[in-house]
Amino acid sequence: MDEITPQQRSEAKALGFQYNRITGNFSARILLRCGVLSAAQMHAAAEAAERFGDKELIFTTRLSLEIQNIARADIGPFIEFVTARGLTLVRGGNTFRSVVVCKGTTCIFGQGDVRALAEKIHTLFYEPAEPLPCKFKIGIGGCMNNCAKPDLNDFGAVAQKINGETVYRIFLGGRWGREKYPGIEQPGTYAEEQVLEKLRRTVEFFKANGKPGERFGDMLRRLGRTDVD
Repeated sequence: MDEITPQQRSEAKALGFQYNRITGNFSARILLRCGVLSAAQMHAAAEAAERFGDKELIFTTRLSLEIQNIARADIGPFIEFVTARGLTLVRGGNTFRSVVVCKGTTCIFGQGDVRALAEKIHTLFYEPAEPLPCKFKIGIGGCMNNCAKPDLNDFGAVAQKINGETVYRIFLGGRWGREKYPGIEQPGTYAEEQVLEKLRRTVEFFKANGKPGERFGDMLRRLGRTDVD
């Protein structure tokens, strides 16, 4: 097996492929728009794993679909194959990560149509891929059972019912990983359109005040802030 150079790894990463030091091959992550693939897309992903990978599909904790053990020579054909079948690769870099949302829209405990909100966020924020100081994660939860852990994202919203109307509690600056801290709950509750407006203001504040490579929550702590207004 030819050794993969750092330059080749960097070029592959820019296309959405992660290098595996053990196998010497690459992994690709398929975007699940708000956690959903159609049956046809799932069949296409399975066929891609059969042709180019190790014949397995692995779901990540942020609800993308990973195909592993792709040879560097197959990266181009793999991209051509999945793109022709309506599949999109998950991107990295200093911009939005794919929106994580629970199945609260159809769950017995769900307090609102959280998938519809997540779809709007995906269209308005994820798809434009606006450059940011650092990666930015968004989580939407359907109730306070907290299955999707929205309060551990840079921006989290959790649905609840008040007087028969769905409103959202908002959390800012959460993080989970080597460093862990819960998001700061914002006062009051927000209607769906207010959630989108709060997210817009949050992103604008991050762009104006964040340092390169600085996570949103770290910026809030550096500035001594608990909010962006």
